[in-house]
Amino acid sequence: MSYDAYTYLPKVYTRMKIENENVEIRDLLPTPVKKDLPFPSADSQCDLIKSGVESMPKLADFGFTPEEVTHAQSPKKAGYDFRGGEENGLRRLEDFLFVTKSLGTYGKTRNQLDGLNFASKLSPWLSNGSLSVRKVYFDAYSFEEQYGHADSVKSFVNELFWRDFSTFWCLKNGNSVFFEYGVPNRDHYKWQTDLNTVRKWREGQTGMPLIDALMREMNETGYMSNRGRQIVASYLTLDLKQDWRFGAHYFEERLVDHDVTQ
Repeated sequence: MSYDAYTYLPKVYTRMKIENENVEIRDLLPTPVKKDLPFPSADSQCDLIKSGVESMPKLADFGFTPEEVTHAQSPKKAGYDFRGGEENGLRRLEDFLFVTKSLGTYGKTRNQLDGLNFASKLSPWLSNGSLSVRKVYFDAYSFEEQYGHADSVKSFVNELFWRDFSTFWCLKNGNSVFFEYGVPNRDHYKWQTDLNTVRKWREGQTGMPLIDALMREMNETGYMSNRGRQIVASYLTLDLKQDWRFGAHYFEERLVDHDVTQ
């Protein structure tokens, strides 16, 4: 960015995009040469590294047996079999861009609610740092150089910039993003609190077919399309009048790609 986002950030995304349209994206860092920077041995670990390793929760801490961990699979109804780690993230990126060439139709399909390749589905790896945003950015333009589809590539890259804007916006505003009426303090919404209404929304029991289908999909698979998330969030807040934080908390609990800044 052309400025310090912690002290200055436009209030709207479009302004940020305009002010930074000529900023050059930094190249990817080269892959480290093997043994250039060896990880400290167990005996020589500094206290910070040691405490971090020891405090890292294991799946057993959450009640999973060794057998469940070994044979873990995505639900059969899931639109994609998400598996963690950089290798799987890179495989999905390669598949979406250069195998199926689905990026070429992204501009037309990105608002669909279901399917395998209507969107990249890279968010689980991006959210936990398994995949570099700059890697995705440069590969997207590599795709454009080979196959064209500039409009779809532009739409796709624009979502990466939106992701950055949301991150900087949360960093700049701090805890106020979690306030009842948010950073703008729009208290005209007058949220209500009806836990039974919230429960029905969570369980997909509202009686609204589309809302219920989307919520059940998330409950079953841990994933929901971007447009689906917008629809169910809007229904919870603008139709049911419930505090948006009930929805944010549930998304955090259920989504495999949850990122608090997004």
